[in-house]
Amino acid sequence: MGTTPAAEVDITIEATWRRAEGWALVMASAVMLSSDDSPVLRRIAQESMTELLG
Repeated sequence: MGTTPAAEVDITIEATWRRAEGWALVMASAVMLSSDDSPVLRRIAQESMTELLG
């Protein structure tokens, strides 16, 4: 069994982070759209989106 080249590992790690950021953006968007009765959750979602899109 061979080792994985470092460049391939870097690409995999980068892709994993991009998927995680996409997931977080979707979740923050959903919370913002449905958090009229929860200002705390709305603020968390806003801060998350600012961080992600910042």
